[in-house]
Amino acid sequence: MHDREVPTSEVRHEGEARPSDRRAPSADGGQIREADLQPYVALRYVARLFRLIAIVVLFLLLAEVITGLRLEGTDAIFGLLVESGRLLVMAGILWAAADLAILLVDVGHDVRAIHIVLGRLERHVQSAPLRADPHAYPVVEQEQELR
Repeated sequence: MHDREVPTSEVRHEGEARPSDRRAPSADGGQIREADLQPYVALRYVARLFRLIAIVVLFLLLAEVITGLRLEGTDAIFGLLVESGRLLVMAGILWAAADLAILLVDVGHDVRAIHIVLGRLERHVQSAPLRADPHAYPVVEQEQELR
């Protein structure tokens, strides 16, 4: 096994938190793990890749139409229409897959945000004392007034 130099930012001492365990302060004073703030880099690359492939397919379609018309003339129009329809559908599906990947990124951000909010809510509920004050529940009082 060969030795590699480890940057000082990666060196951890005993009892020190891992980078994913570090907490960043939030606007309301709570703590959020840095791992919860990291973007979904891989899905964004997949989306870019799908869009790039869709654009390449469209350029291939253009090249095929130009080549077909140049070599066979108007006799190639029917075959070119069929093939261009197939390639347009393929490019559309690839573009839609890219949009779905971006949507998954947004869903992931929403799930992480909900996870953070639920964690804060749970801590708040656990730390709040239970009140036995009858005036603490105005909804019950309103129901009694209606009867």
